[in-house]
Amino acid sequence: SGVAFPVNVGAFRRVNVYRIDEAGRDVTVGYADPTLKIAATVSVFPSRGVPAERHFPTIKRELLRLHPKAAVLFDGAWTLRQGDREFTGHRAAYQYIGPLGGVDQDLTTEAYLLSLTANPAAGGPAEYFVNIRVTYPTVDAKAARLRVEGFTEWLTLPHTPRPPPPVTTRPATPRQPQSATVPSR
Repeated sequence: SGVAFPVNVGAFRRVNVYRIDEAGRDVTVGYADPTLKIAATVSVFPSRGVPAERHFPTIKRELLRLHPKAAVLFDGAWTLRQGDREFTGHRAAYQYIGPLGGVDQDLTTEAYLLSLTANPAAGGPAEYFVNIRVTYPTVDAKAARLRVEGFTEWLTLPHTPRPPPPVTTRPATPRQPQSATVPSR
């Protein structure tokens, strides 16, 4: 997919990496911001031809299955800006009471989904999803939102895929001199 998972992304530190398949095309990485107690996961996986508009409701249903009393705070389009690049996707935010760090508290969970075109030279699927989920204490929502924005901006997504590099081979040494004339069209 071309998504890199550095050890540190702003105030977040990588805490675990799970490779779901042998080829490494389906990966989930956990990050934590210990100061604001923000837990984040980033999952990158093949879209298998499903458009993001159809997959995002599945992500929201799973969130509501885990937290049935969650209240919707936001559900709509989202634009991620990384330098001069923009990625458009989906974002939903929920508020509920649940455990974080072993303590039940008011929490906010945000789910993001982007669809990325993969580099054809990588030989994998043509399109990937990037699913980001963050959870933080609602009492720290203002500061946490700023950290989350920084996290999504600093977690660098791959540039627009380039075509595979041309194959360069050495020309065979000619046995006879070649003509310098160029055929006309």
